[in-house]
Amino acid sequence: MTTQQEVSRDVGSFLKETIDGSMRALLGEEARQATLFHLNVPDYENHPKEFHVHLGVMFKEGAPIIEKVIVKDVYNRLDLRLDESGKFDYEHSMKYAFDEAARRQSKHK
Repeated sequence: MTTQQEVSRDVGSFLKETIDGSMRALLGEEARQATLFHLNVPDYENHPKEFHVHLGVMFKEGAPIIEKVIVKDVYNRLDLRLDESGKFDYEHSMKYAFDEAARRQSKHK
C-alpha cells in the first residue's frame, strides 16, 4: 500500500528533476547551481511560494520568464495544458501540477 508520504516524495522528486532541467536549459549548470545556492530555499520543489519570492528578488523582471519555462516543462511532462490567456501565477500553477501528479501517482500504485 502506498502512503501519502511516498506519493509526496515521488512527486517532489519529479518536480525537482523538472525544475532543475528547466533551469539548466535556461541558465547552464553552473548558473543553476549558483542560483539555487543563493535562493536558499531548501526543498524548493515543495515550496513554490518561497521559490517565487526569492527568484523575484534575485532576477527581478526576469523571474517570470524562468517561472513560465519551469511551469511549461512541468505541464508538458504531465500532459497538461497551460492557459496563457490569463494572469500567470507560479505558486498556483505548481500547486496544481503537484496535486495532479500526486493524484496520478496514487492511481498507479
